[in-house]
Amino acid sequence: MAPIEATWREITQREGEPKARSSHAIAVVGDKMFVFGGEFEPRVPIGNDMHVMDLTSRQWSIAAASGDVPSPRVGITMVALGSTIYVFGGRDADKNELSDFYSFDTVTGEWRLLTTGEKSPPGRSYHTMAADPQRSQIYIFGGCGTEGRFNDLWAYPAAASTGEASPPAWRQLPSPPPSSACVPRGGPGLAVAGDAVWVLFGFSGEHELGDVHRFDLGRETWEEVLLPAAGEEGAGKGDANKGDEEGGDVVKPIPRSVFGAVTVVLPGTEPASKESSYKEYIVVYGGEVDPSDQGHLGAGKFSSDLFLLDVAERKWLRPASLVSSGGDPGARGWFPVAPLSAADGAAEGSQGFAGMVVYGGNSESNDRLDDVYVLNLKAAA
Repeated sequence: MAPIEATWREITQREGEPKARSSHAIAVVGDKMFVFGGEFEPRVPIGNDMHVMDLTSRQWSIAAASGDVPSPRVGITMVALGSTIYVFGGRDADKNELSDFYSFDTVTGEWRLLTTGEKSPPGRSYHTMAADPQRSQIYIFGGCGTEGRFNDLWAYPAAASTGEASPPAWRQLPSPPPSSACVPRGGPGLAVAGDAVWVLFGFSGEHELGDVHRFDLGRETWEEVLLPAAGEEGAGKGDANKGDEEGGDVVKPIPRSVFGAVTVVLPGTEPASKESSYKEYIVVYGGEVDPSDQGHLGAGKFSSDLFLLDVAERKWLRPASLVSSGGDPGARGWFPVAPLSAADGAAEGSQGFAGMVVYGGNSESNDRLDDVYVLNLKAAA
């Protein structure tokens, strides 16, 4: 397997940048990053404008919006499929857990309320959401509801024709069995890779979680995935998902929540099969590793770690080299990420690159952030 090189790069912003924020959501369509929701003061929604950053010119603007514009909210999720962005849930200024599910057309600027109430998953915030371009599906998992945290998984057929007699509907997929370690949680990661939905980490309400679970989309079954650390053979002894250190260097992610997780596909690495010269990785960055004793009003201890989960090999990896070009994002939590391909404006533009964009979040000083960073990944030559 070819080593993977990683480069952090700060994107210098031009005029019109939005107010610093955390608990917001981002999505990338083409060469533009879309930003919605969040908070500057704890639990106070910051507004409902859709901010847009051109990743090529680095100029900010506010999208001209029409239709069913969502109310201000925090703890939301947002993904893109094609030119459409989908937004689910969140918590409003009155602390209501919302079940609204919207689409936003990035070409026309039109918002549409697709489902709410009984036609949506139960209202929640600080859940996680992932898009599945291959199946044109959207998945949500977990989060915080009115009566506690969730560990349910839902799917929405984004590609279904709206002209049919029966409009697209959410479907609840099988939940983890009662004996599963996949307990209800807030702030987990969700990724689609290897014909499965992966659930990573989260916060149980009492402690940070370090487990990883996989939902097989064909069999519709759950399994806990015991992942060895970088350099280990097999899953090792004991709890293979607990944080570990060797010589002061963390070799696998320690338990965490409200972190960044995306799937990237890298050409040029050792193929997972003879039919493919590409390989999937789940990128994990940052997050809260020790919660504040003030709850959401304070800042806990955050991580700056960067790991790759090799989906085919089921192993944690660290980049063979990690370079900061103009700075790196450092330790933070309560921030969103979005995947980037080589075709996106912020990627390096050379074949073989992929990565993600990071915007904002919360710092250990409890200051909201407004910086933009891009992570580029490629297989070493």
